[in-house]
Amino acid sequence: AKTNAVRITGIDIAPNMIELAEKQARENKLKGTCDFICGDILDMQSQKKYDASISIGVFEYFDAIDEILLKLTEITNEMIIFSLPVKYHWLTPQRFVRYKLRRCPLRFYTEQEISATLKRLNIEDFKITSFGRDYITTINLK
Repeated sequence: AKTNAVRITGIDIAPNMIELAEKQARENKLKGTCDFICGDILDMQSQKKYDASISIGVFEYFDAIDEILLKLTEITNEMIIFSLPVKYHWLTPQRFVRYKLRRCPLRFYTEQEISATLKRLNIEDFKITSFGRDYITTINLK
């Protein structure tokens, strides 16, 4: 964004996260480079397609990620990158308890579960990389 070579659209259902993103954009003098939408991506009606979609710290709050992944494939031309927390990591029990106490659902995944989900959605060109407590998955759409 700081190079002004790209335009960025941030989407979040939480108004406070949009406010935080807008504040960061102002502080970094990114007016005109970043747009923010407060809403659910699944409700988003847009003819616009994005070159890349990045979803970090989102999917773990949903029972099924299929619908979100399909939406991302509809609105993305080239690449989708997303994170998911590792199911069998030494920090998993701590994260599970912390979120349970907040009454916030949190899902954990194995590499096999991620791979099976993508294949079920007919997504074949992907790479899953483990970064300790999280997986980063890259889907190539081209």
